[in-house]
Amino acid sequence: VLLSALAFAASEKVSYTGYHSILIPQVTSDEVSIVRSLADTDDRVRQVMLMNDHLVAGMEANLLVSPEQASYVMSILDQFEIPFDIVSSDFQSWIDEVDSLNEINKQKWIADFESGNKRKPDFYMTNSEINDWMNDLANDYSYATVSTTGTSIEGQDFFQLDVDATIVSNPKHVYINGGIHAREWISPATMQWIIHEVITGTSDDAVRMRENYIWHIPPVINPDGYDYTWANRMWRKNRRINSGSSCIGVDLNRNWGWGWDGPGSSTDPCSDTYRGASADSEPEVRAVEDQLMAIGGENIVLYMDVHSYSQFWLVPWGGTTEKPDDYAELKAGGDAAAAAIRSVNNLSFLVGTPPDILYVASGGSFDWAKGHAGVKYTYAPELRPASAGAGGFVIPPENIDPSGKEIFAGVVANIDFAASNP
Repeated sequence: VLLSALAFAASEKVSYTGYHSILIPQVTSDEVSIVRSLADTDDRVRQVMLMNDHLVAGMEANLLVSPEQASYVMSILDQFEIPFDIVSSDFQSWIDEVDSLNEINKQKWIADFESGNKRKPDFYMTNSEINDWMNDLANDYSYATVSTTGTSIEGQDFFQLDVDATIVSNPKHVYINGGIHAREWISPATMQWIIHEVITGTSDDAVRMRENYIWHIPPVINPDGYDYTWANRMWRKNRRINSGSSCIGVDLNRNWGWGWDGPGSSTDPCSDTYRGASADSEPEVRAVEDQLMAIGGENIVLYMDVHSYSQFWLVPWGGTTEKPDDYAELKAGGDAAAAAIRSVNNLSFLVGTPPDILYVASGGSFDWAKGHAGVKYTYAPELRPASAGAGGFVIPPENIDPSGKEIFAGVVANIDFAASNP
């Protein structure tokens, strides 16, 4: 079943042929409004796409610009003496190159699978492939099961891998979800790496995590959006049909009910950060909320919502510049994770709140998990790469294994810290 599912026929694709990926290394306060004015706010137009969720001074800005608008955009940047680099002058060719590398890895993995070597996947799978892969893995281990997380806006069931603690009675739970933003492919792939390591790993950390905690990992909680990225690689939202608008989708990470409709979210259905018609309006969000509430925040040692990219380990609150009373402990837990990552791959992850590092972003998952569900330690890692110049949302599958190793190390360090500082 798994091997037949891996024979995927792609839908007709949205082409980014001739699109320029333009990187502004650091936008000044005077340049923010200029760069923002260049970008389309209507996701149907897609002529000048600002890849950043939001833009503030001191950040890099990544613009994906159609061939019809490229000369104009670069002339405006030149006019205002805003320095920029052209990462790619044909973004589709970069997508195609990554897809080609992915197919090579896929065929090698299938050959190994057929010979009995069920190693970790080192290629990006479709949603249905991930589901079949989880079922195959769970069939081999009595302490692993696949369960339904919920049903998407298009009526598609989506799933998670659950791992029971093997030696501890009344163990704490670990809940890590990925793929909330459709185009962040490294997130589900990293979740698969962690799933495989928790279930089959023989290292001291893997065995200890398996023996002492109950794990819940839904790798793709935006299945409709993720499916759609195989036709339109840069899609972010889910696939809700919005009443009164021809624009599709809600940003699932602006829809959670804690601090909903605050700064950093949009009321425009055509925006990539559209917060939805009401708090918790999206079934994908409610499905995870229901699970967290059923487990009980006091029983969860760690909650994470895994994103890409930028190499951050984000700490609540995201929707306000205020900090939680236990921020020092949350920050120390994040620092432990960052140190563990650095010891694995010598990669630096910056730890702090979204307003301190990036911008205010309300209606997010980890704010809800902490503020409403009562989970003490909640985080939102932003995975590799550090910059759009290193690939941004479209990075080669060779990043999957190192990402898995570093993030698993970070998760273990975070759990150990949280368990020692309840």
